[in-house]
Amino acid sequence: MSELQFTQEGIREGKAWWVQETPHYVILFDEAARELLQPQKFATQAETRLRQIAGVLGLNKDNAARRYPIGEKIIYFVHDRATCTHGNVDVGGIDVPATGRAWFYRHEESHAVLIRVVGALPPLFNEGFATFVEQPGSTRHHRITLAALRQNVLPSLLKIVDAEGFWRHWGTYSPFMYSQAGSFVEYLFKRFGRGKFISLGMKFSRSPVLQGFRQAYGMSLAHAEVAWHGYLLRRRRALPLLTRIVRGRQSDSRWVREAIWTIKNQKAEESAAADADKPRR
Repeated sequence: MSELQFTQEGIREGKAWWVQETPHYVILFDEAARELLQPQKFATQAETRLRQIAGVLGLNKDNAARRYPIGEKIIYFVHDRATCTHGNVDVGGIDVPATGRAWFYRHEESHAVLIRVVGALPPLFNEGFATFVEQPGSTRHHRITLAALRQNVLPSLLKIVDAEGFWRHWGTYSPFMYSQAGSFVEYLFKRFGRGKFISLGMKFSRSPVLQGFRQAYGMSLAHAEVAWHGYLLRRRRALPLLTRIVRGRQSDSRWVREAIWTIKNQKAEESAAADADKPRR
């Protein structure tokens, strides 16, 4: 886990910032991001995306204040892609490279809003929520997860429910883990509604993760995982992998097959190495 780096040190320092303020954000663009994006248009789109996120969480807007109840404005840094390689959310705000991809911005914005409304959740639920919300109405994460599930290349939710387990398994299962988490969280929302998920923040603050999940949903995580798998398998005819390029993206079927092959080979090599280390009789 030591090689995982989430914080990009120093990327906010020593820059001139162009500031665009909205009801919910203070958005700061560095020179490269300002040239690549249209700050006013980006700000308007960020507010639209926030409205979508608020809708998922069931937040009601205060029309007089023109704001949703998410606390103080979120500080939002948009960077040159040469200095910021990935999105990150912490107590100091949001950092994103100027990619121009709405789903990517929505993912990071979802993290920031979730922290304000629900609290800091373990990665399974935190990344799951952001992945679920990043592409509203899409079945992409269900499709990818189902393909990986049927090939037995997904870690059990019990193994990735906390931060240590999630990132420990990231090296092997990274092609599928965000989709796995997003599919599971989407299932929780559609099967049980938003209220139980929102209560997780309070439950986890008072109890261990597995106990908190049981308190919120009235069942164990293992039981919920079985039910979620059954939900995906019952819908398998409606969840085929895409075999053509969609909106410039590589087809699902090609990269998913390649990722499954890679993971299976890696697991076979690890198994062979473990067998070789066993003492011979």
